Amino acid sequence: MFTAEDKDDDVAQIFIYNLEEEIKEIYNRFKFPKKMIFAKKDAKNYNAAATCHICGGELIKDKVRITVI
Repeated sequence: MFTAEDKDDDVAQIFIYNLEEEIKEIYNRFKFPKKMIFAKKDAKNYNAAATCHICGGELIKDKVRITVI
């Protein structure tokens, strides 16, 4: 939230500047994905799964996910 301090403040431009700064911060936070750490049992369960744990839909290995080695 921003309140103009002066009648000449260009609040639209200040909004755009702040929005761009937030976008840059979000991008920099998530542009370097972290590698997942799987135990052998976790990898086995992941690779054997046939349904999505979120939506319950069928997992199609060639289209939905990468096999974990």
